[in-house]
Amino acid sequence: MKINKLNFHKNLLSIIFGIIIVFQLTTLKLSLGLTSLSRIVNIFFTIILFVFLFIAIFKIKFTKGLFYLYFFPGMLIVLGFLINIIKSSIYSVESFGYLSQVLPWMMFLIIPYFVQKNIFKTIDFWEQFSKFILFTTIISLIEYFLALNDLIILKSIESPNGDFLTGKVAIFHKLSDDTPHFRFYSCFMEPGTFAMFLLPLICHAFYFKKFFRIIIFLIAFYFTFSLGGIISLFLMIFLIIIKLYGIKKYLIIFGILFSFIFYFSIFNESLRDAYDEKGNSALEREESLSKTATNFTKLVFNYPFGIPLKSETTENQKNEFYLGTNFIPGVYLQFGGYLAFMGYVVFLFFTTFFSILFYIFKKNLSKEELIYVISVIALFPFIFQRYTIMESSLYAFLFSPFIIKYLTLKIESK
Repeated sequence: MKINKLNFHKNLLSIIFGIIIVFQLTTLKLSLGLTSLSRIVNIFFTIILFVFLFIAIFKIKFTKGLFYLYFFPGMLIVLGFLINIIKSSIYSVESFGYLSQVLPWMMFLIIPYFVQKNIFKTIDFWEQFSKFILFTTIISLIEYFLALNDLIILKSIESPNGDFLTGKVAIFHKLSDDTPHFRFYSCFMEPGTFAMFLLPLICHAFYFKKFFRIIIFLIAFYFTFSLGGIISLFLMIFLIIIKLYGIKKYLIIFGILFSFIFYFSIFNESLRDAYDEKGNSALEREESLSKTATNFTKLVFNYPFGIPLKSETTENQKNEFYLGTNFIPGVYLQFGGYLAFMGYVVFLFFTTFFSILFYIFKKNLSKEELIYVISVIALFPFIFQRYTIMESSLYAFLFSPFIIKYLTLKIESK
């Protein structure tokens, strides 16, 4: 009977993982023409998560740490968003579209149930995701070089996020002259997002000596021309080298800093051109941070449960307290109110400081521990740029099990 239950939970979690990758995380639903199916799948997926969350709450064995540092912040985020969604739906049912921002946190709350069922000891989701990205990246790179040399015909599609061109897997931003943009998107909505997801996989490939993957991932990473990605990549390399050779290797540190300056000032003209092209985007990021700092108190007093939710960004921008979507704590404040904001900030600081302390003070870290702490620290700068891995359901599969493990040591030791 136990074996049947184990297989059931394994199969269920594997199906959920596949749905998340195909229908939520990537643009495969666009390139494969699965948009209509995607809506149906996501509706059923949402219902299943709500039901399973209710079951999991009563099945999870809580320690104080797991409840106060993991589950409670996650619940604040979910409740904050749900309150605003329900409140806004009185005026527009389109506000239910914001459930997409709740689903990753529902998965986040459910995952301790599967961890305590020992599912993550039988399935390596890091390896599965790495293989998936390797496969799609190789195909996308082939399509990328063929497309930029006019050797294949791309399909034109329209989406709520803009006009795109697609191959079988790869997606390209469509320029005004109907040609593909030169930055590499692979099967993600933005090249910077793709670069962000590549970073922990590069770290994983390094520690597990998957050198072919490192080469492919770094080639793909280069052609994203992601400034934020480059900064995090150098930070990640710095953290890896310090662990390998120690903090006293000042020459190595100097070498990294020198190569960093050299990369931007001399070698990578394409990257500098790409950054110049993003002038408005860079300005939006700065404004998102400054607006959050300036309007924080006013927003909490005027819209304690978040601003009225609109389906179009242009409609949201008409609200004087709209903060933009680049500085992520501000996103939680404006869309989920003070409840979601407090939950996010508590969990963000806990995971960040936990990772830093773990990295500095714990000796003889395992490969899995190194991958987790280095990835979390290296990915931190992205909260000033875009939705992060934490805002995707993938976070629950790759990072949550590590946190849960250390917050439930008392239960495991019994």
